[in-house]
Amino acid sequence: MTRIYANNAPERAEKGKDGQYVIIEVKAEVDLNARPQMPSEADRKKKQERDRMQGGPGLRAGWSTGGNDSYPGNAIVTQTKDIKTSNGISYKANESQIDATAGQCLVADDFRQEEFISPYTGQTLPYNIYLPKDYNPAEKYPLVLFIHDAGVASGDVTHTLYQGNGATSWAEPQAQARNKCIVVAPEYPVITVDDNWNYSHHLDATIALLKDLQTRYSIDPKRIYTTGQSMGCMSSIVMMLKEPDLFAAALLVAGKWNPSLMGPLDKQNIWIISCEGDVSSSSL
Repeated sequence: MTRIYANNAPERAEKGKDGQYVIIEVKAEVDLNARPQMPSEADRKKKQERDRMQGGPGLRAGWSTGGNDSYPGNAIVTQTKDIKTSNGISYKANESQIDATAGQCLVADDFRQEEFISPYTGQTLPYNIYLPKDYNPAEKYPLVLFIHDAGVASGDVTHTLYQGNGATSWAEPQAQARNKCIVVAPEYPVITVDDNWNYSHHLDATIALLKDLQTRYSIDPKRIYTTGQSMGCMSSIVMMLKEPDLFAAALLVAGKWNPSLMGPLDKQNIWIISCEGDVSSSSL
């Protein structure tokens, strides 16, 4: 627990207030004493296939990783000491566990979930979209596209918001105060790019999605950006090669592409982040 305070509404506050709610802010940590559930034979086979499709020699675009991890976890609170209220009522400590009855994921909950039908295949591409809280159709907004890695392919539409902060970091209040923007984060049902430079039709659908969004929202066509890690990095490269004038800039993280094909992007605004010794980025 990082903070405990009273409030008159079930929400966070910089400073506590007298009220009927107790706000407990927690930080998730790994339980070193936790005993993992023993996997079944079906679980082992599923993991073996998933690992093979997440970067191994057998990785093929268009395959599912089976990304079905659950995010985020539930919170349990136990009262270990007596609590005395301001009007003199005491609540004795007890060992009963109090389970959360509702969950709230800050920033991620501000995204709306929608679906786009590919004009090429008729298949559905689910995606998350964030609009600035004071969105005004009369104002032109930049758009940031975030593409997740292979780890959550085929997961629930919101998994790309929970796995990391590649999408939510642009929608945080501090980020929006500096650079107000629309954020779009698709959830791909399959791996979109493999390690042998093969890619799926979902990237053409993503380009079509961005063009469709420009007809429905007030987006500045000169300020559309793409970013993503690993598979998301490579997917961004494919779309930049397909549509050289679509993106104003790209933030590429921990990915790779055939150097002999990168020539057309030599005038593009690209910021590349990779780790020394990362073989997945060695060809970027």
